[in-house]
Amino acid sequence: MQLDAENKLLNRNLINPVLKDTVRIPRYGVVVLRFFAKNPGFWMLRDEQSRGWTRGMDIIFQVGDLSDVVSTPTNFPTCGSFIGPDFFLL
Repeated sequence: MQLDAENKLLNRNLINPVLKDTVRIPRYGVVVLRFFAKNPGFWMLRDEQSRGWTRGMDIIFQVGDLSDVVSTPTNFPTCGSFIGPDFFLL
């Protein structure tokens, strides 16, 4: 905390930050991320380079309250209810 208070830990640009949708972080690297979302729902931030889904680099953000999220259509497919195109093996 002392290094951060003395601005010796990270250089932050809060005046005119770079706008990106992808950030590459080197091994043992650090990134400071400001996430701004206008539409409510659940958003996933994940590691695209992971070899498996559960490597621990995934995080879910909830934007807004549950009452702000649009309700699911009645005919929306649920887990196990979708049957794909004819060329899928069943």
